[in-house]
Amino acid sequence: MPPGESKGPPPGQPVARPHGTQPTIDGSGRTGVLVPRPIVVLTVLLLVAMAAAIGGLGAPYLRGERPMAVATPTPTPAASDAKGRFAEAPRACGLLGDALVAELLPASLTSQVSELECEWRTADYRKPSNSKYDMVLRLVKYEQEATGIVKAKEYFAGKRDDFVRDGRLETPAPAPPAALSGLGDESFGYTKPMKISIFSESVKRIVLCRISNLVVEIEYERGGTTEDKDGRLAAGAEKAARAIVAELNARG
Repeated sequence: MPPGESKGPPPGQPVARPHGTQPTIDGSGRTGVLVPRPIVVLTVLLLVAMAAAIGGLGAPYLRGERPMAVATPTPTPAASDAKGRFAEAPRACGLLGDALVAELLPASLTSQVSELECEWRTADYRKPSNSKYDMVLRLVKYEQEATGIVKAKEYFAGKRDDFVRDGRLETPAPAPPAALSGLGDESFGYTKPMKISIFSESVKRIVLCRISNLVVEIEYERGGTTEDKDGRLAAGAEKAARAIVAELNARG
């Protein structure tokens, strides 16, 4: 035997195999590895499943069809994306005509507190308290961008909620704010008794209107009483509000 050559098994003895395998002999006399039957069965099942899946995916193409695509919805612009109507707020004292001021506030003096606030105060304090009327008009304007309308809505809702909360502390409790129709985008009226005021006691009718990014606040006050029994205060405040909203609509 040449040097370095390993000695093989004696003739007629089987060749040693790794643990776990067994030699097989086919008709040609070649040897191979015997694969356990469970592995063969599992492999066949996997191949069958893969073929079925591929066939299902490819079937539409074989029939000349194309799978339906999932439609992506097109976003629509929100209503709040619109810009506000008012780039600038008008002067508050110029929104109420002289004839209406004379009707609702006889013998009053006009005072411009600021561009956004105007007051009409009783000039003759010799009159009986129940004949004295005051009015305050305030404008609250937010930016013209879409966020300005959102802020105006929040301010309007916050004022209404404040009146509801404060009314619960009064005895007797006043009627809650009531919506008014045809005044801007949204509006309400609220009657508030004032037990301490420059008239000793008085009653206020408050009207708030929102027009886009602008909020209009009116406080119409009568002295000498804490009730608006004849409804004159409520009617006067609403009349002033409608005149102011009409003027704002004409300008904006």
